[in-house]
Amino acid sequence: MSGAIIVLNNHDSQTKGLWISTSPTGWANWANLWLKNEFNPSERIQIQADGRVYVQAPARGYAIYVLDNEYVAYTLKSSNSNDIEPMLVANSRPADLLTVSAFPNPASEFANINIYLTKDAAVTVNIYNTNGQLVANVYQGQLLAGTKTLQWTLENLKPDLYICKVIANSLVQVVKIVVK
Repeated sequence: MSGAIIVLNNHDSQTKGLWISTSPTGWANWANLWLKNEFNPSERIQIQADGRVYVQAPARGYAIYVLDNEYVAYTLKSSNSNDIEPMLVANSRPADLLTVSAFPNPASEFANINIYLTKDAAVTVNIYNTNGQLVANVYQGQLLAGTKTLQWTLENLKPDLYICKVIANSLVQVVKIVVK
């Protein structure tokens, strides 16, 4: 995967956007290629010849844009809106994939850490404070391919930002969790 463009919008009521360069020094040139919005696959945007593209996100929300030829479709697995996993799309899913999400976020009593793996893996889930100090080891062991939800109890933690780092074989994902 070549990367993604993530657009955050903190405005209360309006969709906002901006022009960005998709070809910073040291990165592949995406000029004239197409991007697809991960959350709205019908939204495709062509990158200008000079590498600029206009991207936008909904009010109080975000959007993730990826190269059209690297798009992976997602589908809800159940009625729980946090329970998603990639759908097979011909030749579009890498052999090794790790996705991680946390909910509720912000959290007060506990946080669920949702992990999706395409292969069985040795997994370590650690929580760090903003000083980089280890706060908790939530899980260490083998997980089977598929979705697994781990619960992190927030007893005796002060309100702050914490970093959840998930390592599965050679794959690493980091998720921020706000404790209120």
